[in-house]
Amino acid sequence: MPQEIVLGTARAEPGAITYGRWHAFDHPTGTPEELPVIVVQGTSEGPTLWVTANIHGPELSGIAVIHDLVHEPDLARRLRGTLVCIPSLSPAGFRVRNRQPYFDPQDPNRLFPDRKPKAPKEEEPSFPSMVEQVWARLFEELKAKANYLIDLHNSSLQSMLFSIRDKVYYERDEERGAAEELQARTGEFIKAFGLPVVFEFKRTRYLQMKLNRSTSGAALNLARIPAFTAELGAPQMIVPEVVNVAVSGVHNCLVHVGMLDEPPRAVDVPQLESDLPLRRESHPRAPETGLLRHRVRPGQRVKRGDVVATLYDIYGRKVSDVPSEHDGWMISLTTGMGIFKHSVVGNMAVPDDEPLVMKWD
Repeated sequence: MPQEIVLGTARAEPGAITYGRWHAFDHPTGTPEELPVIVVQGTSEGPTLWVTANIHGPELSGIAVIHDLVHEPDLARRLRGTLVCIPSLSPAGFRVRNRQPYFDPQDPNRLFPDRKPKAPKEEEPSFPSMVEQVWARLFEELKAKANYLIDLHNSSLQSMLFSIRDKVYYERDEERGAAEELQARTGEFIKAFGLPVVFEFKRTRYLQMKLNRSTSGAALNLARIPAFTAELGAPQMIVPEVVNVAVSGVHNCLVHVGMLDEPPRAVDVPQLESDLPLRRESHPRAPETGLLRHRVRPGQRVKRGDVVATLYDIYGRKVSDVPSEHDGWMISLTTGMGIFKHSVVGNMAVPDDEPLVMKWD
């Protein structure tokens, strides 16, 4: 028999799909804030995969992906194990179409529990925000119930589809072997999804940005389960072709972990052909303030010295070219036209020279 799983009011039933809500907190007015939960359980024992979406309010594609996935014909009958889906991790952000919920100015995808050891002089946070309190409780549910996690996001209006893979960190030397095994399992899991894979930023920036406290970062480095983030192109819209690709990607992950005994589906998207691992880099940056006009497109390969964009003044007079200082690929372009000096012009995938497994210190 499959595992008994309860998340909020959603209770798994073998061979069925169930719906419910997980109570997050009560607003000062007494109105409850709740997360929607969908549980699909097969009739035989197997792993549990969590799929989450919409932690940033304008990032909508993941909601549609979950809807189409869980309502595939006879999914519960075909499934081994349990699929747990949360279509919106931030209903408050969804309501106001904002990256942050209206009751907390912090990025909600930087507030999950943190495994990084504290330095002796670091002060422990004494008063965690409401979102941090909610995520601490939800994370305990995840740690107790999940074997794998996929977190669905959108990148920018001008972005290719890609998946983000975190490095695995460990604290003590005797943990290294287990960390390497977890990284290998994560690599196979994310590969099954079918999108180009880009590692997170270099270690220093990764920790500065608190990406180890993202949904997938915490799942990987604290819950110690294979997890990744899928970036599904433009926010604030539903693109059917993108939804279909992502549904196929999740299907392929279900096949990979033994939850579906079916052939994988084709995921036909542009790839980044590289013999080396690639990582994210916020690059290039504007050398001057001006009006931005890109000279490249998402997915395009660029070489060091290539002009990625040109800056103009309001009268159309050229201010400066913006060259790349890296060889790599443009994975997303900054939205808008007005840009200040040192602002990011785009995000690149560049060769990664850091190890896949590292110590925290």
